[in-house]
This record gives sequence, C-alpha cells and structure tokens, in this order.
Amino acid sequence: MPATTSERKDRCPDRGVMSHVALSMLPTLPRAGCKSFIATVLLFGCGGGGDGDAAAPDAAVPVAQADAAPDAGVADQAAAFCRAQAQAKCAWAFACESLSAGDRAGVLGLGGADEAACTENAAATCIADTADRAARGTLNLQLEKQDDCLSGLRVAPCQDTDPVEWVRAWREFTHERCARVLAGNVDVGGACETRRDCVVTSNLCVNGACAAGEKRDITRDCEASGQFEGQVNRDAACPGEACVQVGRNGNDKTGMCTVDCGDDAGDCPDGTACVQAVPEGGPASFYCTQPCEESGAPCPNGFECVRINATGLDTSRHCWVTAP
Repeated sequence: MPATTSERKDRCPDRGVMSHVALSMLPTLPRAGCKSFIATVLLFGCGGGGDGDAAAPDAAVPVAQADAAPDAGVADQAAAFCRAQAQAKCAWAFACESLSAGDRAGVLGLGGADEAACTENAAATCIADTADRAARGTLNLQLEKQDDCLSGLRVAPCQDTDPVEWVRAWREFTHERCARVLAGNVDVGGACETRRDCVVTSNLCVNGACAAGEKRDITRDCEASGQFEGQVNRDAACPGEACVQVGRNGNDKTGMCTVDCGDDAGDCPDGTACVQAVPEGGPASFYCTQPCEESGAPCPNGFECVRINATGLDTSRHCWVTAP
C-alpha cells in the first residue's frame, strides 16, 4: 500500500461533527512498477474552516463577484459563480509566494501556466458539473452564500512549509465556505445520478438513490485509469464515484471503489478511514479505506488485510492488495 496518513472517523463530543485524528507519519516508499509516494501528518479537530496559524498571501487578492444578470437562468448564474470562484482561487494560488508552479498543479490541482489559464481550467470543471445538474433539476443554487465563499478564498491558509503538509487544510477550508453555494436538492431515498445531487453532502448515490454510504461500498473492484498507486480517478460505476489505483498484485485487481474524502473526512462511510497519498508528479489524493485487524485476513471481495506501512511505526491495517 502507498505511504499514507490515516485518519479514523469518530464523533466529536456533543456536536455530532466528525473529528479527524492523524495516526502516523509515514516515509516515502518506492514500489516496483509505480512512482514513490510522500506522506504527511494532518491533524484536524471538530468542526472545520478555521485557518489556525496559517497566514494569508502577502499580496491582496481582489474578490470577484458572480456577474450573471439577476434574471439569468440557473445554469448561467451557476456558471458565473464558477468563474468567480475559479478566479478567486487562482488569484490566491498565484499570490501565495511559497507555492511553485509545480505545487499549484501537482499538489493543489490548479493547473495552468498563468493565472488566466488556471482560472479557465478550474472554471470549466465546475461549469460542466453545474450545467448537468441544472438541466436535471438537482442543483440548489444559493447565491446568498457566495460572498462568504469568495471572501474566504482570499484569506485561505498559505504557509511556508511543504504544501503537501497543508493541502488537506486548504481543501477543507475552501470546501466549508463554497460547497453550500452549489448544493444538491435530492433527499435521502430520492433519485440521483451523482452524489452531488444529494442534500446530505456525505450521502452516496447508491443504485440510483441518495443514501448513507456503507463499508461494502468501498471494497468493490473497479477499473483504475491512473498512472500511480494511490491515484484516484472518477468512476461512475462505484457508489462513491471514485476508484483508487491499487499496487501490483497477484489477484488481477487494478482498483478499489472508494470515496474522495479530500474535502471532508466525514464523507467516508461509518467504520472506514480517510487516508492521504501524494504520488510524485501528481496531485495529492484522499480516499476512504476499510480498516481491519489481522494481517493476511481476508477482506470483502478478495482484498486482504495489510499494514498501511510495512516499515514505519504505524501498525494500522487496511483492506488493500499484497504484492505478488
């Protein structure tokens, strides 16, 4: 299994919010047939959105506003917000002096040779998603919340340390402020095509209906399309719409269904854990795995119980694959 940070999902006292407890720091582990991974320790408390001791970028970042006409259709208004959000996010990224071009693209996933290209790329993904949901009537556009999002992006955490150490905090910080603008409107049990259709953000779209995820939803086979072990790609066939690439193994497995938990570890189904892997040359990936107890014990669907790191201090075990 790639070097990772594991975060178990537990309830915070009296608040019903998930706490995130980092278990260990793991070293880079080279593997045959795949590139090395770097691992980080990330420690999160209950709630979210706080920037702690993180500093804002040195340069002032202008806060763009969605400029769609008040009588524009939902898709057009959503697209205007997508552009404003992308502009604010990329302006912050280029103002954060500790970030190199490789960091922006490789760690934060904000590609583009300059701020304009970054904005165009980031907006395109958002617009494609909102246009689809608006056409199907599952987008709950809440523009009254956009000011908090766009102004929050201006003061997102920017630290002088390696960004792989705080990319998770940045993702949670921005998600906490911006996800509510483009919410879903499908209640539990209602018909969906994507988990983003659901009102409850931690719901999955299971068999065409919004429902709470279960452990069995992340131990299914899927076809990984990445180049690195630990890389996550979109897969509509998985309940969590994500497939993580597993390592070389003798079981003819290429991937395991998972959930992208980079925005909130609470997105992982009960009884599972959120782990982070950072392939060299690729963006940080975050995915849910199923913890297990006994090495070598069978896991659902032919996966096996293995230590998350065979040489480090972390002795936690997860359902994964073993090398041939």
